Amino acid sequence: MRRFFADPKDIKGDTIRIDSPSERNHIKNVLRMEIGDFALISDGVQYEYETQLAAFSMEATIFHILERRVPQAESRYHITLFQGIPKQGKLETIIQKATELGADAVVPVFMARSVPKPGSLDDKKLTRFRKIAAEASKQCGRGFVMQVLEAQ
Repeated sequence: MRRFFADPKDIKGDTIRIDSPSERNHIKNVLRMEIGDFALISDGVQYEYETQLAAFSMEATIFHILERRVPQAESRYHITLFQGIPKQGKLETIIQKATELGADAVVPVFMARSVPKPGSLDDKKLTRFRKIAAEASKQCGRGFVMQVLEAQ
C-alpha cells in the first residue's frame, strides 16, 4: 500500500487534504493513483490513517479516512545518531540507511579530522538531507519522518 505524510492541520474530520504540489504530482502522475485507490497516510506525530483516494483538484488531493491507528513499525527505543561528517556525498547514504534502520534523529558532527569544514553544511544541504529522510521513511514504511538536526 502506498504511504504518504500529511501535516496534522490538514486532517479534518474524516478527510485528509494534501496541498503540496510535489506530493500531488507524485500521487497523480508518477504513481498514477486513481479515485478509489488505498493509501496509508501518517501525520508524523501520533497516528497513521488507512485512506481511500476520494478526489483530485487543482489545489489539493483529498483522501477519505477509513481507519485511524497507532503506527506499528516504530521501535520502542529512541536512537539518535551523532555522525561525523564524511567526505563528499556519503552523508546522504548514511541518513538513508539510518532512517531505514529505525533511528529517530541524525546529528551531523564536525570532528577534528573531518574534511568538510564547519559552515559547509548550509540550509540547502540540510533541506536535501531532510527530504532524503522523508523519502526513506516512506519507502521502509515508518510512521514518522526521521529528524536531521543542525550540524554541531
